[in-house]
Amino acid sequence: MEILKSAIAEYEDVLIGGKKVISAYYFSYNASGNMKLALQIMKYAFDTYLHWSAEQLRDYLTLKVMERLKLQPLIRHIIFPVELDCNRDLFYIAWLLYPKTVHFSEKELILRVYKNLLDRKIQKYPKEFFDGMSGYRRAQVCLRYMVEQFVPVSTIDALYEFFASPDCYKVLRQKKLLVVCRDWFASPVDYLHQSLPKEQQNNFLYYYFSFRQRRAEQKAQLAEQSAAGKAGDTA
Repeated sequence: MEILKSAIAEYEDVLIGGKKVISAYYFSYNASGNMKLALQIMKYAFDTYLHWSAEQLRDYLTLKVMERLKLQPLIRHIIFPVELDCNRDLFYIAWLLYPKTVHFSEKELILRVYKNLLDRKIQKYPKEFFDGMSGYRRAQVCLRYMVEQFVPVSTIDALYEFFASPDCYKVLRQKKLLVVCRDWFASPVDYLHQSLPKEQQNNFLYYYFSFRQRRAEQKAQLAEQSAAGKAGDTA
């Protein structure tokens, strides 16, 4: 508590121009401890000078507001999820301060990134977005959204059949998930099957269309090899 009071006193000194930044001395904890202190200083500043509700903080907190409150240097101590941009998505700070009031889910964060990519608001996925088991879950969430929004089928049977067809590759490429599919899954059918809720998964359809898809790909490869061989003979 004494550390917090001292850090806040130094923050007040920063506000009136007596110091440029709060001393690094206060942030000598581990990453979690440093974030906790940074959030406590931010909450003090918000409560004292903004008088905003949790919802207002969520909706209106920007980098410019942080700069005016001389809080911008503290942002580096906040551990943002990979889905978020620390210079733009400052609503996350409101969630950290008021988790019972400001609600959002991991799925909402994932789809926020995916929708921004589809709408060309961003040019690529964030670094490490598809790394590890968290990346595997993100891949599943994105595919379920793609299926709901862009795949014109009405039954599970038709869905499995579509994912075994050449048209599926076109849609995956167009909707920015083809590379993800190739990195994480054996085939589009495998991607679909592992992304569906358990109650919608159909093992028979999975094995049937996986086999059919492999056969089709093998035939295509043999045809290419045959065509290449004939071309070589002709040359």
